[in-house]
Amino acid sequence: MKKLFVILFLILTSLKVQAIEALSHNALEKLLVDVNAKIIRVPEEGDWAAGYYSVLFEDPDGIRIEANYIPGKGNLDPKVKLPIVR
Repeated sequence: MKKLFVILFLILTSLKVQAIEALSHNALEKLLVDVNAKIIRVPEEGDWAAGYYSVLFEDPDGIRIEANYIPGKGNLDPKVKLPIVR
């Protein structure tokens, strides 16, 4: 009797993490430089939400990680009108 085995591979290509507290752009960048992280996009403010900033870097295996910060409720705040016009 033949048995069929199905192997499922989860391939992680990117990961996003949201900071609970804001770090200064320079402190986060310094930490990444100190650990020799490959920085893909330097810390920068974005227009995704008011006060949004993020940095994109790779871990040693090449997995891209975005660390971002959005103050308060961000776009979930009922006062925010969506879509945000860029």
